Amino acid sequence: MTPANTATVERLMVDLLALVEPVDWSTIRYQDTEAWDSLVHMALVTDLEEAFGVSLSDDDIMTMEDLPGVLAVLEAHISNATPG
Repeated sequence: MTPANTATVERLMVDLLALVEPVDWSTIRYQDTEAWDSLVHMALVTDLEEAFGVSLSDDDIMTMEDLPGVLAVLEAHISNATPG
């Protein structure tokens, strides 16, 4: 994952979760963070799919419990993408 891609993901999460920067990402987890409920999770999925041109599976969505999980899912999709 490039620094620019990581920054994009962080920006999406900061905006959706209304986080105050600087963010201690080790404390931000799906359903442990008050603002990160199932509706916000699906909004994050939609924003990520649009921003990165990917389609996330149910398994992908369930894996995205924190920033490292989100980045790992996206990295797998981006590295498997073939130029069209």
